[in-house]
Amino acid sequence: MKSKIRKKIGIGLLLIVLMQIFLLMNMAAADSYSIHQTDSIINEALETNKENKKILNFGLNLLTGILTIKQIGFVSAVGESGVLYDSYNTTNYAAATNTINDSAVSWTCCLRLKNGALCQDLAPAYASDCAVTPIPTKCSQVGECKPGCCFDSAEGLCTTNSPREKCEYDGGDWKDNVACLTTECQKGCCVLGENVNFVTEKRCERLSSLMGFGKDFRDYSTEIDCLALKEIQEFGACVVNGRCSLKTELECSRSNGIFYKDKLCSNSETNSNCTKQKSIGCYEEKDEIYWFDSCGNRENIYSSDKNASWNNGMLLEKNESCNPNSANNNSENCGNCNYFLGSKCSETKLTEKNVKDGNFVCKNRDCAASEATGNKFRKNGESWCAYDSFIGDGKDPAGSRHWKRMCIDG
Repeated sequence: MKSKIRKKIGIGLLLIVLMQIFLLMNMAAADSYSIHQTDSIINEALETNKENKKILNFGLNLLTGILTIKQIGFVSAVGESGVLYDSYNTTNYAAATNTINDSAVSWTCCLRLKNGALCQDLAPAYASDCAVTPIPTKCSQVGECKPGCCFDSAEGLCTTNSPREKCEYDGGDWKDNVACLTTECQKGCCVLGENVNFVTEKRCERLSSLMGFGKDFRDYSTEIDCLALKEIQEFGACVVNGRCSLKTELECSRSNGIFYKDKLCSNSETNSNCTKQKSIGCYEEKDEIYWFDSCGNRENIYSSDKNASWNNGMLLEKNESCNPNSANNNSENCGNCNYFLGSKCSETKLTEKNVKDGNFVCKNRDCAASEATGNKFRKNGESWCAYDSFIGDGKDPAGSRHWKRMCIDG
């Protein structure tokens, strides 16, 4: 009996094993058939994706083509009739190129548009926007549009990279030298009282006339050497025919005066009738508040401690005056303003705080937080970037610009 049961169990196990072997042998074929049945669906999806990519690429290529047309760019000039035309880049003569095929458009060069723009390339159809007869070629081929050096003989100023037409239209003297390496534009040291400027000789003549000095132009090749000259000049009281004023030793000598080095006109040694510390105020080209004598001469930096400020009638340097390492903003006792620390001499109104001896104060020149400052406090002289809208990641809107803003005198 037991042997029969074992035999039946053995046959059952054998059938199970054979069935498993059969299933394993047919599994690959079954999977292949299932995959084959989905081929049509996959191919249809791939074809749809290809069509979508074609449409997307076509749209992107069309948009790229439109944006590369120079008339569409926001830097192009706009005519009176509302049309756009190509602007010749006079600031980079050698690199002036056009993305539009020149053979497709017969460009003309307009030396001056009705809106005042100079040296503009435009299509013949828009010749009416030109204030003069257009020249049938690109502005890069026209001599009047070539950049060079423009010298203003009245002011003694030189402008590099200036288009010839613009220079001559403004009454300047144009030369074919982009960097202005010309005799007229050679700079030197112009001595203006106790100050110096690194400018052209003609500019020195103009500044000296405006400020009431005789021309003192010296042949210094660098601005650093010129600035160093300011530090070595001797300064003091100069008496000419009984009248006293503060001058450099060289100025005094040219005026045939008697020079008192480092002394104020109110110093008794000068024998002048100028009395000390008559008034206070700001002084041109200086940042601090100063005492002035009865003759109108500048004395030392203001301090409510009058004796310390007068310094026994001797000149007192800025670093020797009150609180030299502070901006002294709104100080009642010290007028040693410091522009680099954010303050400068300023006349005050009735409701504003001022020093004890007059309506002046070292006013804070920093910029308070506002929309213009990006809602941040800005130091005087600080600069930052500003934008029309979102920037980066290719999200800048077409035509948007980037700006540089600065905090200047509050």
